[in-house]
Parts: sequence; structure tokens; C-alpha cells
Amino acid sequence: MSRERPLEFSRAPMLALFLALQIAGAATAQTVDFEPDTSGCLPDGSTAVDDLAITNQFQSLGIVFGVDNNLDLVPDTGISPFLEARGSDGTDAFAGGCGVSSHDTERTDRPQSLGSFFLRTRAGVGTSDSLLITYATPFSHRASGELWDIDGIPSSSEEWMITAFGAGGSRLASPIVSPLGTSTTCENALESGAWPWVVDVDPSGQPIAYIRIDYLGAGTTLLALDNFHPAGEEPCALFRHLVGYWPFDEEACATGCNRTDVARSHFSTVTTSSLVPGIKGGAAEFDGVDDGVEVEAHPALDFTARGMTIFAWLYGDWTSGTGYGPLVGKDLPGKGGYRVGIDAAGILYAYLDDGTSCFTVTASSAIPAAAWTQVAFVFDCVAPQSVDVSLYANGVPVGGQTISLGVVGNTSPLTIGYDQASRFEGVLDDVAVFDSPFTDATVAQAYGESFAWCAKCLQSPFTLDLAYNSFSTGEEGWTVLTSNGFVPLVWNGDSIQREDKASGGTSFVAPWPFLGDLRQAHGISFDWCADMIGKKRGVSVTLYQGGSVKWIAANLAVTDDYENQWLTFDFPFTNAASWLTSNGTFTVRASDARIFDILSNVTRIRITGESMIGIGETVKLDNVHLYYCPDLDVPTREPEIGGFAVRTPDLELHKEALFKP
Repeated sequence: MSRERPLEFSRAPMLALFLALQIAGAATAQTVDFEPDTSGCLPDGSTAVDDLAITNQFQSLGIVFGVDNNLDLVPDTGISPFLEARGSDGTDAFAGGCGVSSHDTERTDRPQSLGSFFLRTRAGVGTSDSLLITYATPFSHRASGELWDIDGIPSSSEEWMITAFGAGGSRLASPIVSPLGTSTTCENALESGAWPWVVDVDPSGQPIAYIRIDYLGAGTTLLALDNFHPAGEEPCALFRHLVGYWPFDEEACATGCNRTDVARSHFSTVTTSSLVPGIKGGAAEFDGVDDGVEVEAHPALDFTARGMTIFAWLYGDWTSGTGYGPLVGKDLPGKGGYRVGIDAAGILYAYLDDGTSCFTVTASSAIPAAAWTQVAFVFDCVAPQSVDVSLYANGVPVGGQTISLGVVGNTSPLTIGYDQASRFEGVLDDVAVFDSPFTDATVAQAYGESFAWCAKCLQSPFTLDLAYNSFSTGEEGWTVLTSNGFVPLVWNGDSIQREDKASGGTSFVAPWPFLGDLRQAHGISFDWCADMIGKKRGVSVTLYQGGSVKWIAANLAVTDDYENQWLTFDFPFTNAASWLTSNGTFTVRASDARIFDILSNVTRIRITGESMIGIGETVKLDNVHLYYCPDLDVPTREPEIGGFAVRTPDLELHKEALFKP
């Protein structure tokens, strides 16, 4: 379904009241969780009560909340958001679900972070308010928070867009868009739960002056916001040593299937496992028999003198005899390495072996069964033959020991969900490996954070995603365009498809965040399947700026017989993809400057498969990645030579057979 995006703004100055207010940096960095102090008061001294109109109660923290329905970055007069109490009270922000009997209450199998109060917009107004967050003194290039209960009802499909602006009203980065809520079933991981979001703008540019959250969905709904962080460490300051990240947001593969999107940062082989709802998006369920993920050996994954930190979200029920075993490891018996896991009593453990000596460090108590827990393991080399081992659950220390051990490392692969002798039975999500030790404070700070936003700081030379759609929960905002205009597409449970009977082929049209300023991107890749692709009709990608005024297109013919088989196509944003331009003819090769210009403001992306007129061809699309390479520079303008300097990615236009289960 096509939706109008509220992207036009007035370049309004900050209110004089806010400019006059000078707030210390320490105060502005506080978390706004909307909770009262021990006396029941908010920061301005007012009493926290349900349905309290919020105006300047948080001004002493450097933040003012308002409503901006005319999109001019000035709080609308006479309209305000409200403080909402947890639980049903007659005016509710979101309905209960998944075993939750009370509205405005989180489900028990998710992190309990909602608290007693949160912020909501107005109810029963026939529209959905745009929430405006105004900084008294712009100082931060990063902010984060939680939007609660993004889901759908028969007359509504919930979706939100979050945009950061500078003091003059300029947009500081491409907006981020929430998942599109399409279901109220418990399979939707956001039902009665939170969607953590992070706005991260260029630290060399303007700081954030405004954040606006606009509704994009169908129908009307209330916005629920909690745990807003107006500032914090820049992600690469805290997480600059991230060397591996496995979100498990894509479906698992059949035996022997190689998929780089299962492990975004290192190439992996998945044996058998199942995709299930996780703490954030999907998660990997392991059966304890033959499931596992094997990651290619890489020096960045070894335990070195710099130390190491491992995070994972864990769900298991050892009280029923299941849900325990090895979690993450890189070890060979007698050859050194490490392994972390959980035993049959729910006790976390860390095993280290330097080839001569080995030690096992255990937690002091069991973690909760049948509940999501974020576990962490820290190895800190405090001396040449001394390692501090610390274990954590939900950001809190649960055990530790100093052991006499040398630095360990080997050429064995990293394994997730198994080791040489046993297999894990349970669910894992958001596994992350860092090549430095976290402190108690940084482990606590990382609790509940999504590592997806900091994955760009990976030290390993692999591509990462600016935008990604797996179609694991629905069409995710994509539409289909034919010669007859926009027509319905089909979501078949793990991809989108359309029977093409039009001349020129079916075009799948991308939503946000695949649009806007894409100059940081280095290419687009996707999986494609067609039942007539053996007839040698190819695939093309077209990027538009302002309708058909400016565009570039890249085409790739299919010359082999791949009918009804999945192919992966990769179109880098360089001449390697032979982009063509709209300069009067379809045969003119686009220059780097032309590509860079189009990428500065992409208004539409179309992925098209060619077909014969009148012959029905069913085409399918899956796993669309708008990627960038962290070891490459963003194209930059070089005025002294009158053109552009673009570092070409070490990537080739390619296709490869990809067999899906």
C-alpha cells in the first residue's frame, strides 16, 4: 500500500525560550524514562499522575516534548502529549496481548523495561499526532529510545518514521522507519513489546536540535515512547571493537546452505535451525541434536591480549530438561581456545584453554528459566599470565574469577550453538563478539541495546547494511508497479512475488529507508527467482531522482538455465555495474559524478525482471540489502579538480545460485 510521507518541513528556528535556556552537559545526558522520583515528582516538581499533559516538565533536563502536526518544528499551540500510567485505566496507549490481560503492559517473555509511566500522544482525535522532541541546547549527535507495541489491527497497520533535524530545520540524516505492524498475533515480536531505535548523525556536522516521530501507517493510533536517551557515547566510542555480529533476523538454511545474511559480519555455514520470534526481530532455535552455526576462522575472533567480550540473548527452560549447552566458542581440545555456555542447572560458565592449562568459571546462581536473558562474558588480560573472567546476566555481574592463563588462539572456526562434544537446545538472538574487555559499567550500558546500529563499527572487512528487508513478517512496505500502475503483490511467508503479464516486466518498488540520501551506500543486492529466467531475460535496478527527471539503471542478463532457482544479484554503485544514465538515450554510461548525484536524493528504487508480452512469469524477491563497506570512504566532492573522488569497492557484479529450503 502506498503511503504519503511527511517530508516537507519549514526551516523553523529554535524557539527563543529554548535558546535562552542553558543546560549543563551532564544534565542533558540523563535518560528520560518518565518515572517520578521517590517522592512521586517529575523533574519540575509536579506530581506524576496518569493522563498528565506534558509541556515543560522535563525542561530542566534540556528536553521539551510537544506535538507538531503541521510539520514546522514548532510545538502546536494547545496540543500536548500525555504521561501514561502502566496498565489499563480507561485511556490506553496500546492493547495487551500475548498473555497480557492488562493494556499498557509488556509481555512477560520480553525485557521488563516499560516502568510505571511512559509518554503517549492523544487518543480519539481522528489522526495520529507527530511527536516533537526539542533540545534546549543542541549538543548530541546520537539519541535513542523505545517505541512500544508496533503492530496491526484489522483497520490499521502501524509504522513510524523518526527524523533528526539541526537548529535551522535541516534534516541531519535519512529518516529511520519502524517495522510495519501487520498482525496482532504473538508471532509478531513487537506485540506488547518495544522497538528500540537509534538516531545516529554525522559527528562532524550539526548536533541534533529536534527529533520528530511521524506516523506512516494506515488508520489512526497512539504513539507510546519510553526510555528516551537524549545523548550517550558515540557508538564507535563504546562499541568500536565489535568484530562479529549475528542477529539471526533471516530464515535459517537447509543443510549445507551458505548464507552471508545469517551472519552479517563473517561467512557462516548453518546446519539446521529454525527462525522464531526473538528479542529483536528473528532468532535462531537450536534443537540440541544437529543444529549449529559454523563461522569461518578469523584472527579477529581469537582471544588475544586485548581481551574479549561476548554477548547473546538466551531463552531456554532447563527446569524441564531442555535449553542448555554451549553457546559460543572457538576451541579445539588441547590446542587452546574459549567456550561459553549454560549448564543443565541454568548456570552460566566460561571455559578457557591455552593449550597447557584449562579453567572453567561459573556463575554464582542460575538465570531465570523460560525467559529472555541477555548474557555477557568478559575476558580481561590484566597481566601476561593472568585473566579476569566476568559473567553477567541482564547487565548485572553474576560471577567471576581471576585465573592464571596465557593468551589463547587457534585456527578453528567459531561455533554458535555447539562444540566438539555437545549441542545447545534453546533459542539465541543478537550474538555479538568484541575484541576488547567491557567494564561493569559498559556491560550495563549495553544491556538492552541493539548491536545492529553499531555494526558499522565492525573491524572486520565485510559489508554491512544501511537498509535490509527479509520479508519474514510481511511485505515490509514494498509495492509492485506494472504498466497498469501499482497492483497488489503476494507475500508467501518468506519472500514477495508477482505474476508478470506486462510488457517491460514487473517492478518491485522499495520503501523507506531505501530512499533519500544514499551516498554512504556502496551497492544493492537481493535474491531473485523466476520461472522463466532460463529464457535469458535479465534483472535490472533503476534509481530515480524526482520521478523520471534523473535516473540511472544497471542491467544484468541471465544466460544460464536457472528456472525456479534463487539467484543473488549484486549491483555496486560504481562503474563496475555499468550504470546507464537518462541523458537522452539508454546507452550512455553514467559517470561517477552522475551516480553520486543521483544517490544524494533517491526518490524511487525499482527492481525489475524482464518478460515476454502476454506470457505469465512469476517472479520472487527476497533479502534486499542496501549495503556499505566500513573500510571504504564515502564519495567526496573534490572542488580543486572539478569532480568527484570515489573509492571503488573491491566488489564485482556477480550472480550465484542460492538454494532456499
